[in-house]
Amino acid sequence: MCTVSVMPVRWAARRGEAPLRGYRLVTNRDEQRDRPAAHPPRWHELGEGGVRALYPTDSRAGGTWIASTSAGLTLCLLNGNPRPYPALPPADRLLSRGAIIPGILARGLRAAAAVGDLAERMELEAFAPFTLLAVGLDHDRDGEVRIETLSWDGRSVVRRTRGGGPFCAVSSGLGDARVLPRLGLFDAMMAGPGSRREVQDRFHRHVWARRPEISVLMRRADASTVSITTIEVACAVDGSARLDMKYEAVGEAGSVLQESGGAGRACSGAAVVGLHPGCVERGGTVRGGVP
Repeated sequence: MCTVSVMPVRWAARRGEAPLRGYRLVTNRDEQRDRPAAHPPRWHELGEGGVRALYPTDSRAGGTWIASTSAGLTLCLLNGNPRPYPALPPADRLLSRGAIIPGILARGLRAAAAVGDLAERMELEAFAPFTLLAVGLDHDRDGEVRIETLSWDGRSVVRRTRGGGPFCAVSSGLGDARVLPRLGLFDAMMAGPGSRREVQDRFHRHVWARRPEISVLMRRADASTVSITTIEVACAVDGSARLDMKYEAVGEAGSVLQESGGAGRACSGAAVVGLHPGCVERGGTVRGGVP
């Protein structure tokens, strides 16, 4: 049960430097009310290659639903709820979907396409339905945002590659088709006036007064939105990357209970590059710089 949106962003560089390309991803996690709160994001070492990952951890199952690496790659997992729901393997053979992202990260992958290739080779029959998003920058295409999706419905796999954005995906324990109105809302809000960054944030806090159970910031008797994670990734042409992650625990009335932030920079053969303080967004593009 989740909503995730992605949009491309460009940051102006310091004088004399090339602009930084990147993306902004926001995801709402919807969970059962009796599920314990997740642990806030922290850095995890991934072994060889010097790549690290920043992600929150589910306190019950130990996995995660969202992670970003120091190489500028972000993975997000949504539970799938097709109708009719497929038969699942016996409990002793059923694996937690929360283990999918940590398992992929352990391979130290840097490209979104490689994530899709690896996920497709997994023993998918051991998992309940899900959709996995891998978001990164394609440096062979001038830093274009690349979004790979792999959906497993318990019977077959569908892979898609998307460039650019904005992009949105949704799911719900009531049935994924029930929350498709969120996609129409996203398109309408993104087509409207205002800073895209602000619009994206408003979307992830949107509530239909008469339909709270299918709202983006959802609420029903047995479940609700429990956190909002915002990720900004910026990469330079040399491959160096800057990652900022903000994790917000959400209360019953949609208020932020706790906010945790994380930032990291990774360098590949050049000076570390970071976002400029004081950048402002105009018309969907972040502009700024040192005067």
